[in-house]
Amino acid sequence: MKYTVVWEEAAEANLASFWLDAPIGRQAKIQEAVDLVEVALRRQPHDIGESRGDGTRLAIQTPVALSFEVLDDERMVRVLSIHLFG
Repeated sequence: MKYTVVWEEAAEANLASFWLDAPIGRQAKIQEAVDLVEVALRRQPHDIGESRGDGTRLAIQTPVALSFEVLDDERMVRVLSIHLFG
């Protein structure tokens, strides 16, 4: 079964800001990383990243890290935040 991936407004705004502020080559890397994580989250979100004590998970795909929660009853993944690194 597939999950629906939704982004919290603040996370989506941060992603847009990171992408707009990045040089063209870095934009492509950010987009590729986010796309890879989203595909994985739709398929098997419990197998992606590391579990955190507060019920969230952290997925790292250079150059981004996404914090998310899995809502099994709704078959939904909520991206809570995104950070750049590297």
